[in-house]
Amino acid sequence: MEPVVVGSAQEWRGQMKLKEQLDYEQRSVYEVTIVADDGFNKQYQTYTVNVTNIQDVPPVFKGSLSATIPEDVPIATSVLQVTAVDGDGLGARVTYTLLTNPEGFFKIDPVRGIVYTDRMLDREIPAVNQNDGIVTLRVLASERREEETAMENAGHWSTLVAVQITITDVNDNAPLFSPRQYSVDMDENLPDGSTIPELNIRVVDHDQGINAAFRLILEDHTDIFEVQPKEGQEALAVSIVIKNSTKIDYDFGQRSYNLRPYYAATLLETAFRPEHVITIEADDLDQSDYYGKKSIRYKLAGEGSSNFYCNRKTGEITVARPMGCFEPGLANCLDAEVKNFYSLQFSATDALAEGFITYVPLNITITDVNDNRPKMELPEYTSYIVEDEMTPDPEVTVKAKDYDRPDGIYSHITYNIVGGQPVPNGLWIIDPNSGYVKATSPVPYPLGGNYLLTVEANDNYGLSDTTTVKIFVEDINNHAPVFTEGALYVQTIPEDTPSGRNVENITAVDGDPSHTPGGIVRYRIKQGSRGKFVLDDKTGALTVAPGATFDYDIQKLYNLTVIAEDQGNLKLSSTAQVIIHILDSNNKKPVFRPTTVRADVLESAPLGEMVLTVTAVDLDKDANLKYSIIEPIRAWNRINMEISNNPYKDWFAINSDTGGVTVNNKLNREKVIRWSAVVKVQDMNGGVNQTATGMIVITIMEVNNKPPVFALPWTPENPIIDLSVREGQAPGSYVTTLVATDPGNDIDHYVMLSNPGGFFNINEKTGVVTVSKPLDYEQMRSTQFVVVAADNGQPPLSSTATINVNIINVNDEKPLFSEKQYEKSIRENSPEGYSVLQVLATDRDDGNYGDVRYELVDPEKRFIIDVTTGWITVAPGAVLDREKQHLIVITARAYDSPNDPTIRKYVSVPVYITLIDVDEFPPKFGQSRYVAVVPETSPPGTSVIQLTASDQDDSKTNYIYQELSGDPKDLFHLNPVTGLITTQRTLGSESGSYNLSVLVRNQDGDVSMTDKAYVEITVLEMSNRPPQWRLPNPNNQTVEIYENGPVGKIVIKTLATDSDNDVIIYNFDVNGKLINKTDDFAINSSTGVIITRRSFDREKKDVYILTLVARDNGHPYGEAKQTLVVRILDVDDNRPEFPMYRNCCTIDYTKNISEMASPNTWVITVRAADADLGEGGHIIYSIAAGNKEGAFRIDSTTGEVFLNGTVDHERTDKYALLLRATNPDTPPVSNKLGRQCAINCTDPSSVYLFVNILDHNEKPPEFSHQTYNACASAKARFNTTVTQLIAIDPDKKSSQGVTYKIDSLKLIPEQDRIYASDTFKIDRTNGTVYTNALLEMYQKPESFFKLKIRASDANSSTQAVLRIFVTNSDKEVIMTVDERKDLVEKNIDYYKKVISEATGYSIVCIGSIRFHIDSGDGGKVDMDRTDLYLHVIDPNSLRVMDPGYVGAELGKISGAAVLASASQWTGFIRDPVLIAVIIVAILLFIALLLLCCLCWCWTAIFKKKQKYVEAPIVLNAGTINPLWKGFEVQELSMAVPDGGAKLQTLSGHRTSGYDQTDFSTQQISNGYVASHEQVHINEAYGMSSHSGATRIEADLLQNAASNRVNSTSTLAMSGLGTINRGVQTDGLSSGLNISTEYMVPGSPTRVGATLLRNGQYSSNNFSYDLDPDIFLTDDARTIGIQTFHSNQTYGHNYIDEVISAPTVDVVDNDYPDSFYQGEIHLGTLPSQHQTSTQWHSQETVINSQEFPAGGDVDGEVEYVTFR
Repeated sequence: MEPVVVGSAQEWRGQMKLKEQLDYEQRSVYEVTIVADDGFNKQYQTYTVNVTNIQDVPPVFKGSLSATIPEDVPIATSVLQVTAVDGDGLGARVTYTLLTNPEGFFKIDPVRGIVYTDRMLDREIPAVNQNDGIVTLRVLASERREEETAMENAGHWSTLVAVQITITDVNDNAPLFSPRQYSVDMDENLPDGSTIPELNIRVVDHDQGINAAFRLILEDHTDIFEVQPKEGQEALAVSIVIKNSTKIDYDFGQRSYNLRPYYAATLLETAFRPEHVITIEADDLDQSDYYGKKSIRYKLAGEGSSNFYCNRKTGEITVARPMGCFEPGLANCLDAEVKNFYSLQFSATDALAEGFITYVPLNITITDVNDNRPKMELPEYTSYIVEDEMTPDPEVTVKAKDYDRPDGIYSHITYNIVGGQPVPNGLWIIDPNSGYVKATSPVPYPLGGNYLLTVEANDNYGLSDTTTVKIFVEDINNHAPVFTEGALYVQTIPEDTPSGRNVENITAVDGDPSHTPGGIVRYRIKQGSRGKFVLDDKTGALTVAPGATFDYDIQKLYNLTVIAEDQGNLKLSSTAQVIIHILDSNNKKPVFRPTTVRADVLESAPLGEMVLTVTAVDLDKDANLKYSIIEPIRAWNRINMEISNNPYKDWFAINSDTGGVTVNNKLNREKVIRWSAVVKVQDMNGGVNQTATGMIVITIMEVNNKPPVFALPWTPENPIIDLSVREGQAPGSYVTTLVATDPGNDIDHYVMLSNPGGFFNINEKTGVVTVSKPLDYEQMRSTQFVVVAADNGQPPLSSTATINVNIINVNDEKPLFSEKQYEKSIRENSPEGYSVLQVLATDRDDGNYGDVRYELVDPEKRFIIDVTTGWITVAPGAVLDREKQHLIVITARAYDSPNDPTIRKYVSVPVYITLIDVDEFPPKFGQSRYVAVVPETSPPGTSVIQLTASDQDDSKTNYIYQELSGDPKDLFHLNPVTGLITTQRTLGSESGSYNLSVLVRNQDGDVSMTDKAYVEITVLEMSNRPPQWRLPNPNNQTVEIYENGPVGKIVIKTLATDSDNDVIIYNFDVNGKLINKTDDFAINSSTGVIITRRSFDREKKDVYILTLVARDNGHPYGEAKQTLVVRILDVDDNRPEFPMYRNCCTIDYTKNISEMASPNTWVITVRAADADLGEGGHIIYSIAAGNKEGAFRIDSTTGEVFLNGTVDHERTDKYALLLRATNPDTPPVSNKLGRQCAINCTDPSSVYLFVNILDHNEKPPEFSHQTYNACASAKARFNTTVTQLIAIDPDKKSSQGVTYKIDSLKLIPEQDRIYASDTFKIDRTNGTVYTNALLEMYQKPESFFKLKIRASDANSSTQAVLRIFVTNSDKEVIMTVDERKDLVEKNIDYYKKVISEATGYSIVCIGSIRFHIDSGDGGKVDMDRTDLYLHVIDPNSLRVMDPGYVGAELGKISGAAVLASASQWTGFIRDPVLIAVIIVAILLFIALLLLCCLCWCWTAIFKKKQKYVEAPIVLNAGTINPLWKGFEVQELSMAVPDGGAKLQTLSGHRTSGYDQTDFSTQQISNGYVASHEQVHINEAYGMSSHSGATRIEADLLQNAASNRVNSTSTLAMSGLGTINRGVQTDGLSSGLNISTEYMVPGSPTRVGATLLRNGQYSSNNFSYDLDPDIFLTDDARTIGIQTFHSNQTYGHNYIDEVISAPTVDVVDNDYPDSFYQGEIHLGTLPSQHQTSTQWHSQETVINSQEFPAGGDVDGEVEYVTFR
């Protein structure tokens, strides 16, 4: 609130200003309570501030943005409705637009947001099918306001969303043969089951899923042929198979077969005779005319065949005309609504219809056309609705019927509202599918009381019908009255106001119709009148009640609550407050406060010393109080007996003006110890009885002789005090308060005499002891300090106390782990209770504070920790599976103080547990039974078969293979390591079968973990010698390839030879089957080359064992087997991995460090793992991002993170370091994770380390100055703001969290014995200093208040000194500044500096900053000038400087107006000589002005030879010059050289006028005002003949002040100004204001107006075309031409004319035919060519009146001359 003085000093009005920006969406209503406080009484008033919502939030979509529809829905089917609402809740209209619409399938209703189908959908087109049927639309919702165009609206208040529509498949595509006809030849002797060769039939169905399933049926010759397969889906290759070959005989049977199943045709229902349907021909192999093809006759039969005609010879079928069919689509004709499918039999008979006959089916489909118009069920619907409701009663659902086929596209009806009265404008909507009518918002009461809607039913193909919906609205009372002047009225009346006097007129309006009871307003007083006022219930006139009287002394203010209430059934009302102030008269007696004042004074006090001040209060505003001492005056001696005939009455005297009592005679305590008197106060402006009395009592004190005494247990003999203090308390923490007393004096101060270690501090005034730095129990158990307390006696005495401090132990140390991190490797599946490792932490605290306990804080439940020992063991039921997770990271936490959780301190450490793989899964053979064949001729060592086994363990396991039984002759050998069975000796004569039983087990695992298999080996008796393997060499059966190799890479070229020279075929033996391809490898059966079929991953499998078979083509064949081992070599194809959750997200690290941590401090160690081997598995750690200013570094090998430098919490409080683990010299690759990963969690080689920098409060708050100065008025009331001190916390770079207090407060000089310790107070949160007492008693030269202000943060504090000088208005200087008040307030420090430099004194107090009041203009407020009320203080003598001196010094400042003192200002000049001089000067000035005008007119007439027309008063042309801002308008001047251009203004009393400017050519020096021309176009039209008055206004450098009614466009030009084109609307009685502009030095600019003729101008100009209608009248005659002649000095050639007004002839014959459209040209003059000018501006004041076309306009003309 900002106070503004109004009327008298006791009436105040406040301005409530906005402090910070409002947000309607966060809070829309505020209640503000205002307190009016005069120091004794308070008045409260609460105001409600409603925040008006504005457009600043775009639309918000609500509801679903997706839908699913089948592809066969009709056109105009409603798919879904998108809904967006005004984001601000203002109810702005939202429109919808489709920005993208793939395939053009859809359209959207721009008002309702309903998405319709706009064409038939097709799920099978590629763009939709490839996207799984999903079509994505981009819908733009825009809020439209009337004043915005669509282009303006598109970016600011729009929201774009994606709408997904899924088109589902329907069975709308028949299977298709591709091609539709096949012709093949076949042999007659093909066996049964043979496929007809070279018959490639393909069937395709473009539907999806089950809709694409089809069956295949062969309808002809089914005894001979059949189709295979018989069912298919989507696409299928079909064969015709011979079923019975015995019936196929070229010689005696058919030589050709026609297998076409049926014929089909389609035609519209409007087809009419003789439209062609289809032609079907048959063939006959007979060659004669009688039995051959020429003898065939055709026939059509079946239900409905009469609708068609069959030509019996040609087989052509056409549309027939059945009986009763007269017009296509009508009764008895083809009609899809009656029958849309005909299934007929078509027959062909040879021998002229007498021979063999063959039938084929014919299907004819009738297609629907739109031949039925929708028909409304009712011609009119009627319903009713209550105002502000949304649903009519009864509900309205419009129905129509369409008799086109219901399953076709033409029978779907869409409903729309196509009109209405009043126009619906989106209020009413109709469901396009159901016809349901509803309102979109509460329905207002319309003009006429009903809504008439026209509803259309449309089949979306051009046919429609309409009906009328009439909805009657029942009016309700839904508007409360609204007060036209707001909810607060304030008036002031004198207390002698008579009865019946009007006080205020209360008016309110109601939004309900005025002809209804709800629109009639009545008024009444609810409360507050107290019978003093009455309110007319109809007019709202508030008057004084009959017989009412007022008494300011009883009640100063009346607060009335007034109700305006309408007369509806449910009455609505509004409340206003009327505040009536009662003016006072002087009729109050003064009152002493308090009535008795006591004081002490030393007997040595000098004469004139102030003892006390009595204060009286008079509530009359014009009171003039005088104080005096009257009888009885009494005195008491040392034995407390009253002295009779008191001779000491003159010991004290009182100041009659201030009430100050001073020593008036030498005091002697031996004679008088107490003195009292009655004081009297009288209001000199009141009656003789306006007096009051009080009492003063003064005690005379003797000189000090006793020192202070501390409180017990301190004694002078044993001056010791014992204290206990907790260790670790922050600086500033309270310890105790030392209290010393003095029997005769006050304690002046406390001070530390001894303070070892500097651990404590004491407040010198209060004795409060605080901690200055923390104590540490672990370093010392006790300490002491010495304090001295001194009194303020004469002379001062003191006492000393020794304080012994016992330090109390607290929990101030955290536990500390022995290691930065712990690591341990254990076997997977370790049992419950297995001890993993022990973490150990210690705590330096004593006792329970140092007792450490342990816990695990992770969600990991597989481990537990012993709370006392720190041993981590495997938890009960834990499953440790290395195959799922090989590295487990848990966090162990240690804490102290186990008995008191409220004071515990915690510390955490990471524990890395690596699981070692064990053989926990038994091996399994690849198959349970193996089969092998070996020739008896095989030599020893021949490979027979390779046995393989594997298990689920993560690590590689070695197996032992063992033969159990089945080889009694020891023919075979089983390699126990590789599992390869070979021949052990020659097999001659050992042919036969051998069944071996074999076993496999883990080499190092449990011997019970085994598996069995059986091997059947057949030894063949051979006459044919088998092949022999050459490659791979039997002694080296291993090859190696690198992982990640390309597909098709050659592994090895195998080779086998055959001594019989037989052809050798190569294969793999897989489970007894010979194949040439596996999932992993392929072998060329002819060449033996083995290639890869995929890329291998060594980390998944590193060995593949292949059994190779070489078989010859002998009879019987011979074969040889060979085992090949393929080893996969490692490449660096895996990134290192940090520990992860199961969803692949790495586990982030978090660490806290203090900002006091030194460089190279260890922070944390991170670990990553790499599945690669060798160099590819070597890990390098780095910091990839987040390392601001290089604050951290990481050891690239170990992963240890260290602090690299210093950190600062105030600069950066948190670091997010992105750590990365990579392999050396290897480009990044993607891991083959093999598991489901969360989004954005697929990079396991990166992890975040979050480091929180903990704050350490190392810097105390800082004041900007050590000493501050301020002034407080002696008349200041309680709680008056004096100044504000702000301290900045360097740790936070702000004042947040800083608190303030007053450490000490003294009145200087100290010999003043006035109690002043609580005269001021400070707001502890913002540092604002307020008065806490009345200050009049403290007025004294060279005295001031000295305050020590302390600013503190959490741990430290600092101090500054504030000096407050008590000032009075008699030494106040008023300085007027030519600047706005808000700018002065913003730059007040600058003005203080200027004042200080001008006066030579550094202390400047600005008491208040006010708007300037022009005393010479009737007290008008000048908003562009500001008054500073100030005092200047000598910093040496600390005295307030004389205002005369200050005013004289400040008067030397250019442009400053200074009043030496407010009391010296009279407001008028009283020197008669000076008045006479001013009058003479004014007369001389006027005469000179008239002479100049006459000379100019005479020169212009003879120079131009131009005829002047009568012109009206030229409309107001006012001038504003920023160079002269702030000075009085009457005294403007600017010197320029003589000569230049002149501006002449012609005035008349008709309806037109113009200005003419004439220029002479000359050059002037740089630095003067550049040339300037101003063109006025002034038009004033009568209201009945033209739509409005028009003007062109040229603004340069700033916009001129004008009474422009409407600005229709603004064109920015050259950055120097604007050209505004405005239109004044009809019905206005005041004149149009034209602005006159000027040029300033350094910016030579010119505005030239070229109208009616195209002007010639230089190339550096540019132009804007104007509408010629603005300048041409109806008869297109030239009216008033103004010419600027060519001026070659500028390098421009201007020819300019201006139309002034209608109905005037041409006045310049130089351009008689100037009927052309004009332009406005803005040109810049060269800087070296400048011209001075002397010009005049004219201001015209038009009286408020209506005037007709061509009539006179009354006006007054004022002239201002600028030199």
